[in-house]
Amino acid sequence: MFHGNDADLLGQVFTEDIIDDYGGVVVTAGTLITHHTLEKLRQHPISRFPARISREFNQCLEDVVRELNNVFALAGQENRVQLSRVESEIVPRVTTMTNHPDLRELLHGLWAQDNYTGAHSVAVSVLATLIGKWLNLSSDELNELSVAAVLHDIGKVKIPAALLDKKGPLTSAEYRLMQSHTLEGYNLLQRTPGATTEYALTALRHHERMDGSGYPYGVSGGKLGLFERIVSISDVFHATTSTRSYHPPRPLYQTLNEIRDGMFGKLDASISHLFLDKMMSGLIGNNVGLSDGRKAKIVMISPTDPTLPLVQTDEGFIDLSVDRSINIVSVL
Repeated sequence: MFHGNDADLLGQVFTEDIIDDYGGVVVTAGTLITHHTLEKLRQHPISRFPARISREFNQCLEDVVRELNNVFALAGQENRVQLSRVESEIVPRVTTMTNHPDLRELLHGLWAQDNYTGAHSVAVSVLATLIGKWLNLSSDELNELSVAAVLHDIGKVKIPAALLDKKGPLTSAEYRLMQSHTLEGYNLLQRTPGATTEYALTALRHHERMDGSGYPYGVSGGKLGLFERIVSISDVFHATTSTRSYHPPRPLYQTLNEIRDGMFGKLDASISHLFLDKMMSGLIGNNVGLSDGRKAKIVMISPTDPTLPLVQTDEGFIDLSVDRSINIVSVL
């Protein structure tokens, strides 16, 4: 049985599943270690623990999500956003998180937060700011992008909580009401002193798509601003890889493949390619499961299709960009 130091584990978040000595998963990656979790750990023989997210990093995430939830709650009451709190209390912490050296640990930390609406908005802001850095935006542009991204879902304060938390599919009427959060967010930010046009348009258009298939107005292609296109990709990635009231998280690699497929019509192609390249580069050295049942390690990323890297199995190397009969089905 595990007889570790409770004080050392309590409040930690691990980047990989905690597996007992028999090979069983005891605690899944990204779970916050609580007193209840410790009791569960004590019931299993565990000789090795994976890498963990630092307490400081996890505390920063919890604090910024709590602060944003307060801003959202007040926005629902006051019909405008306390923009100064977002700019002074939230965005600096988002910027700090984007400086985290381990992308996988950063992602696990973003997935570990329980409150979806606030945690999702923070995660989208972190991801969007990372993309902005990769695009070499100026510091002023990055700050504006961070604010626009963290407020992209502000309109949900006008949507009934029962609908936001509903399990199972929405009716047509419920779906139309859910879609109205984009217009509600736009109107809230239009009423907010100091809010820029980019903030309001990002709230309005983050569900629009390059081919005109999105909502609320079916705006397409060149009419969508840079912030809107960046936030769309960040939103899709975090929403699909997170636990929702109506669906479990999709596997990371499946989501990356969906973004790759979305490059050809729905999502901005150049930003999507950059995002995939950076995400896959963060997985170099990681073990993956292949479609033929073998396990492999990611060795090198293809410059033309980052989701088809060079991998190494026990038998040798496979270039998945050349051998299309095999593909990655999971990240282990």
